[in-house]
Amino acid sequence: MRPFPDLRTNNQTTFSKSFNQTKIMKNKFMGVMLYRLFPKLDLKMKLTTFLLIVSLFEIQANTYAQGTKLTLEFDNVPVEQVFSEIEAISEFRFLYESAQIDLDRRVTLHLKKRKISEVLALLFDNTNIGYKTVDRQVILTKKIDTSLSPKNDTVHPRKELGPVQFQVSGVITDADGVPLPGANIVEKGTSNGVTADFDGNFTIEVANENATLVVSYIGYATKEIALNGQANLSVTLEEDAAGLDEVVVVGYGTVRKKDLTGSVSSVKGVDLEKTPSNTFVQALQGKASGVDIRAASNAPGGGIRIRVRGTNSINASSQPLYVVDGFPIDNENTTPEAGGNRASASDPLTSISPGEIASIEVLKDASATAIYGARGANGVVIVTTKRGSVGKAKIDFEYSSGISTVRKKLDLANAEELAILTNEWAINNNQPLIYDGINKPLPEELGEGTDWQDQIFRTAITNNYNLTVSGGREGTRYLVSGNYMDQDGIIIESNFKRAGLKFNLDQDLGERLKFGINTNITRTINDAVDSDGGGYQNDTPLWNALATTPVIPVTDSEGNYIHNHDETVKVLENPVSIAKTRTDITYNTRILSNAFLQYELFNGFSFKANFGADLINSKRNAYTPTTAETQALPNNGIASIGNVQRTNLLAEYTFNYNKSFGDMHRLDAVVGYTFQSNKLESVFSRTDDFFTDLVEFNNLELGSDPRPSKSGATETALLSYLGRVNYVFNNKYIATASIRRDGSSKFGNGRKWGVFPSGALAWRLIEEDFVKDLNVFSKLKLRGSYGLTGNESIGAYNSLALYAATAQPIIGGVPVVGLAPNRINNPDLKWERTKQTDLGLEMGFLDGSLNLEAGYYVKTTEDLLLSVAIPTQSGYSTSVQNIGKVENKGFEFDLGYNHNFGKLSWSSNFNISFNRNKLLELPEGTEELINGIGRGETAYGYSIAREGEPLGQFFGYRFLGIWESEEEIISAGNTVGGVNRVGLPKYKDLNGDGFKTNLDDREVVGDPNPDFIYGFTNTFSYKNINLSIFINGSQGNDLANMNTIGLYAQPQKHNVLQKAFDERWTGPGTSTTIEAPLTNAGEWKNFSDRNVEDGSYLRFKTINLSYDLPIDELGLDWCRSAQLFVAADNLITITNYSGFDPEVDLYATNNVSFGVDNGAYPSSRTFRLGVKLGF
Repeated sequence: MRPFPDLRTNNQTTFSKSFNQTKIMKNKFMGVMLYRLFPKLDLKMKLTTFLLIVSLFEIQANTYAQGTKLTLEFDNVPVEQVFSEIEAISEFRFLYESAQIDLDRRVTLHLKKRKISEVLALLFDNTNIGYKTVDRQVILTKKIDTSLSPKNDTVHPRKELGPVQFQVSGVITDADGVPLPGANIVEKGTSNGVTADFDGNFTIEVANENATLVVSYIGYATKEIALNGQANLSVTLEEDAAGLDEVVVVGYGTVRKKDLTGSVSSVKGVDLEKTPSNTFVQALQGKASGVDIRAASNAPGGGIRIRVRGTNSINASSQPLYVVDGFPIDNENTTPEAGGNRASASDPLTSISPGEIASIEVLKDASATAIYGARGANGVVIVTTKRGSVGKAKIDFEYSSGISTVRKKLDLANAEELAILTNEWAINNNQPLIYDGINKPLPEELGEGTDWQDQIFRTAITNNYNLTVSGGREGTRYLVSGNYMDQDGIIIESNFKRAGLKFNLDQDLGERLKFGINTNITRTINDAVDSDGGGYQNDTPLWNALATTPVIPVTDSEGNYIHNHDETVKVLENPVSIAKTRTDITYNTRILSNAFLQYELFNGFSFKANFGADLINSKRNAYTPTTAETQALPNNGIASIGNVQRTNLLAEYTFNYNKSFGDMHRLDAVVGYTFQSNKLESVFSRTDDFFTDLVEFNNLELGSDPRPSKSGATETALLSYLGRVNYVFNNKYIATASIRRDGSSKFGNGRKWGVFPSGALAWRLIEEDFVKDLNVFSKLKLRGSYGLTGNESIGAYNSLALYAATAQPIIGGVPVVGLAPNRINNPDLKWERTKQTDLGLEMGFLDGSLNLEAGYYVKTTEDLLLSVAIPTQSGYSTSVQNIGKVENKGFEFDLGYNHNFGKLSWSSNFNISFNRNKLLELPEGTEELINGIGRGETAYGYSIAREGEPLGQFFGYRFLGIWESEEEIISAGNTVGGVNRVGLPKYKDLNGDGFKTNLDDREVVGDPNPDFIYGFTNTFSYKNINLSIFINGSQGNDLANMNTIGLYAQPQKHNVLQKAFDERWTGPGTSTTIEAPLTNAGEWKNFSDRNVEDGSYLRFKTINLSYDLPIDELGLDWCRSAQLFVAADNLITITNYSGFDPEVDLYATNNVSFGVDNGAYPSSRTFRLGVKLGF
């Protein structure tokens, strides 16, 4: 049976605090694990062994109900107070309908160490209340007294309604097939009704075969069923989020949402599963207000960029802290180095399958995050994975297959058009024609030529398998699952595989002692292609497909790749050759495990010890063959092997106290001590110049040019003391205070310790009589908080003076190896500190059908960790210091609506967030920080951080059109020549001395920070059909399209965009957007507002249609549930951005350079088909 949270609202059915709900996991990988564990057993023995293992979890010696004993002392108190005390001192929860139970009945109890059965007997014997204990739930129902006449507020069997003509039987279950005891079944329009028994079964006699039954259960959407002659029914009820008193996971515990004083966004795992992705964070996009998520790369296993309430830092990380099942993980990149131009690193979070997740909570304000102290400034993402529940063993299987294609191609010049541009370039520069019909064909003879985008893009297949076995008995819950994903990328030769095995167990070891363990083992293989580059020494399949001339074919008559050695000096390797001949594979093994022991010292007071380890081993093999050809980087083969090992260990000890004092006071407190250490070890070896490609990276000694090998190790530790108190008075007034004292090895002597407090207040106005009298609200709460959090995300030894290996100078004709100091120490280096004020208002209307939550926050981060220029007399150029201040402030809104229209139910949620970022302060004497953006041939852009303005703004020239005449150039105060020539771009002269390519003529030309971001989810259910539509978007953010720098000009060297052909300047008055094909002084390198575009978009992210098979009608008695589904991802995107996709970011981890598109791996449009089965 599925339990639910406490719903103490007037005239509504009441439920107890929630346990973890049963969730569906899916998998395929179990067979592989059995084979590896028992390689010599035949198939029957393997299956027998597996079934025995599962069966062992079903056999238990003790039960919680039999072992737990209660001590109660009450004199003449309401029975509801007894319920509250039992819930506070034990894990028993009461399930009942408030209309049927006299909660004000006074009782007197003086009991010492009595079983729950004895307590219930004293409470309810000789009353009209029946009771039953199921695991930790006490289910109360009113005994049916056939001598009583039906009342308006209760449900009784039909009486005196005429002759019975039709009898109906059935079972009521939830979406997972779990029975719903106590569900109400009523004949519509009458008082005739029954209640389902403890197995969910019911029998009701109705007037005729065309009657309609109304089935209801608290926490679930009411369903109406027209019989139409059906005598046997199987009814599945869907959860109704508006009817639940939600329990939210917070740091080191849980809290009822109505008692929450902080700002927390919660997303259920079932909602994440509807939007498949490499990482659960990508699936979170658009579902939590205040959380800005965008892909850094759309490659399989690609990285992401996430900001919670804006960017807080400049040099330190602005990524949130991730806590998985109570274990704070380090999400820093662990992909080893590789030789040559290589693919972007995969995201560490890809090791956690989204299908394993039960819920995600995003902690946003200081009241919620201060309990994590030095790591809470950027927000905290708490991930709770699925766990087993009491009941017979359940097997859940899911399979889905997706077909992906590139969402959009760029419009490029074809072979004929490029040849025309090349000849114009020759004429403009007094050169002989290149496509002259003699040495090369005439332009009109070339036609379309090779479409290189078609050559590298493909239709990609993704297969997902999930298998889960879960169940338990009283005192024991278990879950074993496996998952496997095989994802082909839309660029040829790219692929990502993930296989995982998960196990968790919750075991009662007697009356007061509990034990639990979580283990997640994941293996990923990222077979990547080079990406995120712009030519020169950054050739990639994508960039070269855009730039390579369409005049040449892929291969010659003998099957050899043809490269872009055309026209002038430009060398572009064949994009198909790059993808097919270069190797870059990363193998990653991750074991994330933790175990706990919890002992109840006395009623309501417990001690918990939690120990965990996060072990990562990553190995990267890379090889660039001798056939590779790249401009300015000739090579004869580059082979490298890199390895990174990370060991993250946790020891955590906490005391928890939960107590109710009468009807007026409730106290929940936690204090604790934690120690976490993190060690990173790396090794890298590279050799160049091979005479054969036969062995690739498997024999480095075959290379004649071995490079110096590298190795390194860092180790950090964090020691912490923490505490939090949550106090509720009269169910109206709530106060929360938390504090954490952290000591980090990263900071200077005397600065290693920091204290991070927070306080919050909430007022549940819905409990006030003057609000109840309005008869408007079903929920109304006002909350506010203030607190201090920190950021320690810097290098392990930034406060210390370090030595580094020298560059091996040649002395006496011999390279000399030595050490030299490379950093000055800073013993005063300390934490970044973020002060945050938060105000929130929560409202509910229409009996909980309509809910609105609004929030306002102000965050100020000071003591920024910056690399500051210091006098060169010190022997150093920079030093990391605490200087600078950043502010983020904004509004967040969440609107939800749930309603049933007969057989049609509709659930909707809309969230929108407005954040304003501002750099308040820089080091004295520093007015701005300028950073270069772009890679390879496009590495000529800039971003700027300037006091009083947002971080990350684009900094460049102001494009004014095309120079029409020399007179115009001279009249503007310029000298004719160089970048100032007729037919070339015209830029604004900002200081009146004529346009020059320097800082004086650059200004802010764009802002990558959005005005607002939003997400909109709608779910419709009709009978067995469910439709979910998810829309997300961003408005007002600019993107630096660095691709245009290389693809607007230089047709004599490479291909260009179609726009460069259609809109080129060919004489006065012909164009104001694109220059003439003309050799110049490198003006094409001038980054301007012409290269900045509106990145706003609205996207139909996921459309999911599912059908629940009527298993009873189909005679599938062996199947608990069956669902078929089809889905489309990225089906429609509305945007003005001209690049592949507006959701892009070259610099995922950079705080002052973001919103940059530079040959990024494109997004795909995907169609999926799948099946879910429950046994």
